[in-house]
Amino acid sequence: TTAGDVLTAVRVWFGAPSGGGGFLDLAFGGAGAGSGPFPVGEGEAVAIPVTAADPALLRVLEGLALGAMVGNGLMSGDPGARAQVLRSAGETLMSAGGPLSELRGAVGTAEAAVDSAATRNRAEAAALGIARGGLVAADPYETATALEEARSQLEMIYLMTARLSGLSLTEYLR
Repeated sequence: TTAGDVLTAVRVWFGAPSGGGGFLDLAFGGAGAGSGPFPVGEGEAVAIPVTAADPALLRVLEGLALGAMVGNGLMSGDPGARAQVLRSAGETLMSAGGPLSELRGAVGTAEAAVDSAATRNRAEAAALGIARGGLVAADPYETATALEEARSQLEMIYLMTARLSGLSLTEYLR
């Protein structure tokens, strides 16, 4: 087995389309398209556009797999072939840098939208909690006034009851 054979086999395995017996069939268990959209607020939804089936991630995995195979002793008897595979692994990883940054941007955009919606939702929940508190809370001044009025009326009733109970015909005639 030559370094070229290894490189070709790894590239074919990671590059095989779904149904081709490669990574997408044997290792990847997810959906081919991104997830979502997920509702994050009233009238607002966010989709996650990235999966492990994205070509940029497949390039990264390909480069990492090549490096790992050399690290596990692939072609240990042929230093030149090992160097060729490692060089190809590094080049593959380097070539994935730009597209990987674009994926990071897409994920970051979705993350920012979710974070923004979460902040709005927390603010709305706090505002609703304050409004609810205003609706169900008792006004201390009104409560004290009503209690004082009830106390005065009760004292008046006691006073009238005491006077009426002291009335009798003999007391009246005296």
